[in-house]
Amino acid sequence: MISINTSQATHWQKAVSFAARSHIGQMRKDGKTPYVAHPFRAAFTVRHVFEENEPVALCTALLRDVIEDVTVDYDELEEQFGMEIARAVAETETGQFLILTYG
Repeated sequence: MISINTSQATHWQKAVSFAARSHIGQMRKDGKTPYVAHPFRAAFTVRHVFEENEPVALCTALLRDVIEDVTVDYDELEEQFGMEIARAVAETETGQFLILTYG
């Protein structure tokens, strides 16, 4: 389990730390770029391109690959971030958000 000090951090700050720790040692396909750059870019895009600053959206972008790519499960996300963020991450990873949003 990846634990973080949550006493002073906001949800998105906790998500940054959690994502960085979850993806430690993973590299992008180029073999040079740390994998965590990918969810960080996703969150940057959500915030600055789409001008979305809602914490659930930012946390979802930051945590989007932790269930699929590392040993983090839904229950751990729910424990760390609450049901709303855990569900959003799970739905993003499975493509369920398309059904829930557009179906």
